[in-house]
Amino acid sequence: MKKLMCAVVMLLLVAGLGYSQVMINEVQYDASQGGTEDWFEWVELYNAGGDDVDLTNWRLCDNMDSVGEVLPSTVIAAGEYVVLAANVDSFHVNFPGVPAVAWSDANIGNALGNGSDILALLNAAGTLADRVNWGTGTWTQPSYVRFGYWNPGCVDAAAGHSIGRNPNGFDTDAVTDWADMASPTPGATNGGAVVYTPHTIYEIQHDGGLEDSAVSVVAIVTSENISWSNGFFVAEAPGAWRGVVCYGSSAPVVPGDSVLINGMVDEYLGVTELIPAQVTVLGTTSVPAVTDVLLSDVKDGAANAESYEGVLVRLPKALACDTAFMSPTYGEWAVCIGPDTVRIDNSSTTYGIYYAKPVFGVDSVRVTGVVTYDNGHFKVMPRDSDDVLINPAGVAGAPATAIAGFALRAAYPNPTAQDATIRYSLSRNEAVDLGVFNMLGQKVATLASGVQPAGSHQVRWSLRADDGTLVPNGVYFYRLNAGNRSDTRKLIVVR
Repeated sequence: MKKLMCAVVMLLLVAGLGYSQVMINEVQYDASQGGTEDWFEWVELYNAGGDDVDLTNWRLCDNMDSVGEVLPSTVIAAGEYVVLAANVDSFHVNFPGVPAVAWSDANIGNALGNGSDILALLNAAGTLADRVNWGTGTWTQPSYVRFGYWNPGCVDAAAGHSIGRNPNGFDTDAVTDWADMASPTPGATNGGAVVYTPHTIYEIQHDGGLEDSAVSVVAIVTSENISWSNGFFVAEAPGAWRGVVCYGSSAPVVPGDSVLINGMVDEYLGVTELIPAQVTVLGTTSVPAVTDVLLSDVKDGAANAESYEGVLVRLPKALACDTAFMSPTYGEWAVCIGPDTVRIDNSSTTYGIYYAKPVFGVDSVRVTGVVTYDNGHFKVMPRDSDDVLINPAGVAGAPATAIAGFALRAAYPNPTAQDATIRYSLSRNEAVDLGVFNMLGQKVATLASGVQPAGSHQVRWSLRADDGTLVPNGVYFYRLNAGNRSDTRKLIVVR
């Protein structure tokens, strides 16, 4: 009898709070709309239980607000939906006739992030009823810390799409509960989930016909940098047609990561791009072997140049030359053998990749990098200083030794829970300072200081501050200063 009474009391408590009954069911955070896009955002709640639930004093939190904004007072009937629209008039532009409840200030949270964000639904008692996060967030922000998160987050919907539970109302508290909805259905059962069809990079690049298609690709990261935005390069094997750029992703991947990418194929200004909706790291392996090419293979106008787009290649030893088309803003230069010239990409923007420059017209170089196509030109984009060998010894095509260049490499592992190894190289003997900084720009640890010889170096950080205490979870930046050169990279601590 006691057991029966306890069970009844627990059921009443659960029903009274609405916990695990009302859920976030669908979200459109990127309406791909002109004007004030924030006004077109909306969140759909679904009552999966058998009782009506009064949403008075319920709250919705986003990344920077873990206390939350009070929901408009309304009752959500059993088995029904409530759509919370930032601005009802704007919502009805895309979904005429669909009932919606107006948000109080026309901004859901601090406006929902297109690349990443978190939503947490709290019931009237302040208990977490549901949560969803998408993209790669800043894990130290208040709501990620208070409510937890998936890393990586759920699928990042394409512009004009929504994210929704698939199937409708499905809740196992897992990132796989959510899908990219090509046809948003506010106020109704979710449908139209994007289906990602397995394809090879060769099929995408060589066979063609997959533009605007949803694809699933397994490949290996060859470069964690692209010079013009967030993103990375992947390849499935060495050789032509085997590499592609993954554009617009902030997934924390490093070369050698084997990844499963669900995304859309796009053609933009002559470049075939894979726009990831979700990136899952499957493990770590070796980067596919570098493909040796001639300058005549990848120069502008070459018949085969497009086949090497996105491929990790190595050029033969050539003269470092500077020509009239070089931009001091973006730092491009070129290598030449006779009449053949190939541009070398080195952006000095936010996403820039920095390495030692040769003396133009004097030094010979051997460059390794990923072939890109930008503003009508094919270019080779080195990944770091090791990819630019200045005056390599030995015959062309087989350098034996080279001058080490200035470089700061990706920490490993990253994210990390215990410690991290950081590697860097110096082109000459010089004073260095390698420090770790928090999100406020405060230095928390010094990893190296003083004069060090040219060559490769590495340090291990135990995740402790200079005072010996363990640093809290969060995003940190490690910066190397050497002479008049500096580079900074990001490291995530998650225990």
